[in-house]
Amino acid sequence: MTARLIDGKAAEQAMAAHHREFTRAPMPKASGYGSVFDPDTSHKGLQVEVTIQDPKMFTKPWTGYVTYRPESNWPEMICDDPPSLTNTAILEIGGPPRQGPVALKADF
Repeated sequence: MTARLIDGKAAEQAMAAHHREFTRAPMPKASGYGSVFDPDTSHKGLQVEVTIQDPKMFTKPWTGYVTYRPESNWPEMICDDPPSLTNTAILEIGGPPRQGPVALKADF
């Protein structure tokens, strides 16, 4: 895996090309999580390249790219145990209040 900074305009174009591969819908101005893509293409983008080499599954190496652009108003996301295992109420953007993790004993 390699990651590199790329020109902001190139990042915008790469994301648009990827979007056109899968849908005819207009390119969204925000991500699926509600954050807004930075419209200033003078800010660099990040492109990650992943190559998988598995001769048992593939006849040749497989390479994929993911391109990221800066975003603003990134909402906090919670990745924890199911709500029934915790007891602190947390409100996620776009979702109902739920329980967040609580340590019964400090781990440090």
